[in-house]
Amino acid sequence: MNRNLIVIPQDIQEYGNYIYSLIEKSDDRNPLKISLLNKTTYYTDFIDCMIHIHKELSDKECDAILIDKLQLSRNDYDEDKYYEAATEFSVILHTFCIKHSAFDYEESQNKGITDKKPECSVVSTTGNKFIVEAKCPVQAIENFETQTGQTFIFKNAGRAESLQEQKKFLKTMNDDLATQNASVVQGKCTDNKMLDFLQSASQKFSLDNNANELNILFVALDSVNQIQDWVNYFYFNKGFFTTNSFGADEPYCYADRKKKETYVEPHFKNVHFVVFTNNYYRHKNNSVINGSAWYLCDGFNIALQNPFVNMEDKKETIIEYFTYLGVYTKDIQNYEMPCSPDIQKDVLDAIKITSFVKAELEEKQGVYYWDIPKVDLQENKKDETNSNNP
Repeated sequence: MNRNLIVIPQDIQEYGNYIYSLIEKSDDRNPLKISLLNKTTYYTDFIDCMIHIHKELSDKECDAILIDKLQLSRNDYDEDKYYEAATEFSVILHTFCIKHSAFDYEESQNKGITDKKPECSVVSTTGNKFIVEAKCPVQAIENFETQTGQTFIFKNAGRAESLQEQKKFLKTMNDDLATQNASVVQGKCTDNKMLDFLQSASQKFSLDNNANELNILFVALDSVNQIQDWVNYFYFNKGFFTTNSFGADEPYCYADRKKKETYVEPHFKNVHFVVFTNNYYRHKNNSVINGSAWYLCDGFNIALQNPFVNMEDKKETIIEYFTYLGVYTKDIQNYEMPCSPDIQKDVLDAIKITSFVKAELEEKQGVYYWDIPKVDLQENKKDETNSNNP
C-alpha cells in the first residue's frame, strides 16, 4: 500500500463532480466557466471552498448559491449579479472558516422585530459572535464626451457645499485649461449608494450591543482609487462618521426617501465596523492576481471603526476578529506620504490610501493586491502550465 496516497471520501468526490458538471453547463460568459475552459485555478479553488462550506449548509442552501446566485448550469448570465454573489460568498467563506461552535447562514438576528437577514453569523470557540453583511455596488461606466485631448476627472472628497459654486469652479478650470488642449469633468459621486448599504445593514444587524458581539459590514470594490473615494465619504464634508453627516438630513435619514418612511438612526450604531476590500476587482481579474479571489485574506482590506459606538467592552472581541482578517488600517494611519510639507493635511488624507498602496506596498515592498507585474505573471503562467502537464 502506498502510505502517501490520500484517499478522498466518495461523498466529497461526488459533490466536487456535481459542482464541476454545473460549471461545465454554464454560460460561456460565466467567470467560473471561463476559468474551467482556460484551466486556471479560479474554478478549482471555488470547488474546494464549496465542498468545505457544504459540510454545514444544506443541499438546498448550496444550490441557491450555485445556481440562483452564481448562475451555474444556466444558459443566461448577469454580470452584476455574479460579482455580487461571488463577493458575498468570499465573505461567507471567510466567516465560516473561523473556528466555531455555531454558524448561521441567512438567519434573522432580531426575530420578532424584523425578518431582514445578514449574510451569516458565527460564534467562535471563545464565545464571541461575529455577524457579517456583504455589499457590492454595480460598477457604473463613466463616459465623458469632450472636445479636447486630455481629460481630468474632478471628484469631491466629501459632499459639495454648493452645486452652483462647484459648476462655477469647473467652468473656470475649463476656461484656464482650454489653451492647453485639456478639460475637467465632474466625476460621479456614489455616497448615496454607501448610505443605502449602511441603512440596509443597520436593519439586519443585531440590536443588542453585547460585549461579545461584533457587527461588520463588508463592501467589495474595484480599484484603489475607488476604495479611496468611498473611505472619503466617511470623513470629509458631511461624511457618515462626522458630526454633521448628510445621512441625518431629510430625506436621507429614511430608507424609503421618496415616501419618507422607515427612519434609520443616522449614526448607524449597530454597524460596528465597515471593511472595504478589493474583492470585486480580484474576482473580475482572477487570472492576473496573486492568491485567490475566493479568500478575503489574499486581498487588500481596510477597516473603519464607527466612532459613535462605545466599544471599550468589545476590545477582546475586536482583537480576536482582526486576527482572522488582516487589515491595513493602522499601517495607513501611520504612513507618512513623501511630499512637500506645504501641502494641507486634508489634501494628503484624501489620497493617503492610494499613495500607500502604490508607493509603500507595490513600489517599496513589492506587494501586489491588484494586478501582478507582467514578469511575475508570466512566471505564474509557466508554473500553472507545468502543473497541468505532469
